[in-house]
Amino acid sequence: MTTSLFLAALALGVFPSVLSESSSSSSYSSYSFDVFQMRPCAYNGKFYMHGQTWEPLPCASCTCRNLISYCTIDTCPACDGSLTEPVGDQCCGTCDGETVEPNEEDFCVWRGVTYQNGDSFTLNPCTDCTCEAGKGKCEVRSCGPAECDDPVEVEGECCLVCP
Repeated sequence: MTTSLFLAALALGVFPSVLSESSSSSSYSSYSFDVFQMRPCAYNGKFYMHGQTWEPLPCASCTCRNLISYCTIDTCPACDGSLTEPVGDQCCGTCDGETVEPNEEDFCVWRGVTYQNGDSFTLNPCTDCTCEAGKGKCEVRSCGPAECDDPVEVEGECCLVCP
C-alpha cells in the first residue's frame, strides 16, 4: 500500500521525503509529501525556471512561481488628449496633450485605458490583472502539453485545444 501511494504521489508531481524508516517487518516507512516547488512556467512558447524573472514587454516584469507567471506592469501617465500606441521598446505612447502621472493611491493606465485601484482587467485569454497601488499586478496562466497530436488555437482560449 505504501508503494502504491508513493507511486501515485510521483505521478501527480508530489515528491516524498522519507521521515523515518524502521527495519522491523511489521512497521513501514513514514513519508511526508511536499509539493515539488520547482516547476517551470511557459510564456509565449518559452520556458522559465521557478524563480526566474524576465521582461516580456518594455514595461512589464514577470517572475515564475511554480507553473504561474506573476507579472507587474508599470503604468503610463494619463493623457488629456490623443495617445499614440507605443513603438518598439517604448513602454508608453506619446501624448499630444497634458499628462497626469499616476499616483500610487489613484489609478493605473495600460494602453490608454485607465483603471482604478482594485479594478480587474484582462490583457489576453491567459493574462488577468488587477490595479494595485498604481501598478498592474498580473497572473499569466501556463498551459501544459496538449493531450493530442494536432491541437488547434481557438480564439478566446488560453491554451491549445484538441479537436
